[in-house]
Amino acid sequence: MAWRLISVDNWKKPFDLTWRGVITGELHPSFARHIHGPVKPSPLIYFPKYTHLPVELQLRVVELCDKQTLFQLMHTSQHLRTLAKKLFFSDREAWYGINSEWLFGGGYPGDTNYDINFLASVERLYVD
Repeated sequence: MAWRLISVDNWKKPFDLTWRGVITGELHPSFARHIHGPVKPSPLIYFPKYTHLPVELQLRVVELCDKQTLFQLMHTSQHLRTLAKKLFFSDREAWYGINSEWLFGGGYPGDTNYDINFLASVERLYVD
């Protein structure tokens, strides 16, 4: 099997040095890039009647949010955290990375800066 740093499909896109390359040639954005995305100014919009909407409409509003907004919503109330967390971690394009030394050392919660509850929600994990 031939290993290449950058797969053929990735040559069709502009090259971005902030992405991590893995041994199989796949490129993965860093977590910071995943949750912040491109900087685009937007006006502040207040929606105080959101909590008075039926639950179905609240869910629909949250479903329309991008991944950066979902990440911010996970830091607000328990109700929004539950809705946003399911949608945020269902992103099939997202990869999360951890250090292999921590895993080989037993993966104990006290030996790391990783949030164990966060890792339990991750679907695609890259071990560095």
